[in-house]
Amino acid sequence: MILRSLTKHVKDQNWFAVGLDFFIVVFGVFIGLQVSNWNEARQSQNLAENYIERLQTDIGLEQALWGKATDYFGTARDYGNIALDGFSAPLESLDEQFLIALYQASQVWYVAPNRATFDELQSTGRIVNIRDEKLRTILSNHYLRGGQTSFTLNQTSQYRRIARLYMHQTVQAQIRENCGDKWVTDVNNFYYVLLPKACEIDIAEEALKAEIARLHSNVEVQQELRFHLSVLGAQLGVIGNATDTATATLEKLNEVQQ
Repeated sequence: MILRSLTKHVKDQNWFAVGLDFFIVVFGVFIGLQVSNWNEARQSQNLAENYIERLQTDIGLEQALWGKATDYFGTARDYGNIALDGFSAPLESLDEQFLIALYQASQVWYVAPNRATFDELQSTGRIVNIRDEKLRTILSNHYLRGGQTSFTLNQTSQYRRIARLYMHQTVQAQIRENCGDKWVTDVNNFYYVLLPKACEIDIAEEALKAEIARLHSNVEVQQELRFHLSVLGAQLGVIGNATDTATATLEKLNEVQQ
């Protein structure tokens, strides 16, 4: 209709009407582009808000994960301290708890927080939808540190191998059966590993005494345990730093969402 009107006005040399037609066309195109830009901006904002909500969920679960990891590695360290004290105690004062502590101190949990949302943001290029540049930097640093934390926690000292190398298989099997890692899953499918804080095993008295005496005199086990305790202390420190980072990142996400 506009084209037909414009053609007629040109033929009639009605230049005012021609100018008016051009104005209507240009104005219409401008409005159309503006509406399109507004829609794209709104879609981008909605997408960013959706990702921020998902990141809030992920990092909230990560906080919980680090809390469980603190419990796990802290329990392993407690067992290690009990075992190390046992090496300084008279042999006749020791019971099965010495063997249990030796074994449980060697337990490990390969912790890996969920980073699927952030990886999706990066792989699709949608990270740019989060317009707050400072927030993008905070997120990048957060997940970089998370990866470093997981790497540190997944390193094992020689003690795990040494303790299991020298301990009798029957004793190990008893401890694993009665006091092994417990995998726990909640209603949201959040899972973690629980290391029992107490344990009992049933070993014949003579065999038990012989195993205690054999390991109590093993200098290599004692030395590796001492080093392993320093590793556990460092790992707990790393977990504490990761917890602080997750808390700060979540606070920033909550600020943006308000």
